[in-house]
Amino acid sequence: MAENRLIRDNQTLWYQKKAKQNSKESISQALPIACKSIWARLFGGTKKELIRLNHLKDLPENEKNRLDLFFDFQGIHSSKNYIRDLCLNDATANTDFYSMGTHHRRICFANYEENLLVYHITADKEKKISFKLKPDARKLNGSYAFTNNILTICYESENYFCCYAIKVENISGYSEHNSNSVIVSRADEATVYVLFEKGLIAYKNNILKTAVERLESSTQKGYDRILLNHLEDYREKFFAISFDIAQKEALCTTDKLLKNYSANKKELENLLFQYGRYISICSKGKDLSPEKEKSDISLDMYIKTLMPNLMSKMSPFDTNRCIFASGVMTEFLFDFKDGKITPLPQKRLAWADGCVCGINLADKFIADIKWQNYKVKNIKLKSIKGESFEMDISDFGKYDFKNSGGALAGLKIDGFSAHFDTQPEDVFEFFTNL
Repeated sequence: MAENRLIRDNQTLWYQKKAKQNSKESISQALPIACKSIWARLFGGTKKELIRLNHLKDLPENEKNRLDLFFDFQGIHSSKNYIRDLCLNDATANTDFYSMGTHHRRICFANYEENLLVYHITADKEKKISFKLKPDARKLNGSYAFTNNILTICYESENYFCCYAIKVENISGYSEHNSNSVIVSRADEATVYVLFEKGLIAYKNNILKTAVERLESSTQKGYDRILLNHLEDYREKFFAISFDIAQKEALCTTDKLLKNYSANKKELENLLFQYGRYISICSKGKDLSPEKEKSDISLDMYIKTLMPNLMSKMSPFDTNRCIFASGVMTEFLFDFKDGKITPLPQKRLAWADGCVCGINLADKFIADIKWQNYKVKNIKLKSIKGESFEMDISDFGKYDFKNSGGALAGLKIDGFSAHFDTQPEDVFEFFTNL
């Protein structure tokens, strides 16, 4: 069952009720999906689902440029075993439940390379999928039109012409549309594709044409290929970093964890770090980096003020705050400036024990760090470009070095600094004697 899968996964936000619409709670509980230009939130309804869209550049969400996609599902009555989740390992938002003996599952993701939002609807029995999709563009003052079975919603925002293109494909059953909605009846499965295009008003005809052509080209690849491409691209970036602060398994839903931050500190901070990376990878196509996420937050501020306030009052899974908080956590691991690497620049960490692997230092080095009792135990550096570097070893105490070749060619010790000359792919390890 879905619940067992989620309990074993420490990198999943999950809930057993849908998110409330038009409330502060929805900011943290409506599951976010993003790609190059689209930002979406899923509320997780069973009979009625809402996917709220914004152009990514309008974050934090701009009410004036909001497009709501309303799904009215037919044949869905009371639901059992309801779970919705955001799986950070594969960047998918899922709604999973049973109704009248039928298992329903809805998966949403955004393919970064295709710049495409995908919403896939399935059931384990035939002809159980019927719904009406009706976009609400009133806040946009948008116009609706159908071109080659693609619904386009166009509007002007300042000096720009914007166009959403929406296509619905279903297996078996039938579909129809009117001026501003699509109806699917008695299908085995259905997929909704959403694409966004934007440009100067003077080129609005080309923008509309481009949106339709891009959507047609993308959907020709089919749902399975689009999903596979998404997973391959995202997982390559996401699994490049592992973050382990010795957290135990989270055996309750995310909203319950948040009610008692002090008791669930490690689980929540581990989740927040990976969530910030998820948002960065999906929206920017790249991971967090300590030399880019400067905040000047001290460790004491982090422990006493930032995290307690974030978890208890400010909603940690708000978009901008999560990237900021994850960036702060990255800063505590390494400082890299002018070729000098300083591990634990604030001399200690907020967590007694842990291990982080795969931190990218300005595309020059990949760094791993392990610590025990708040102090460095082991550091591993892999040179990407073969550049020299300096390591601050003032807090290492007794230490040993080794590199991938076994020799320490190019090593110079100058007081509390170690200087290295490297070749591409060289690996250096530092061991301290605690």
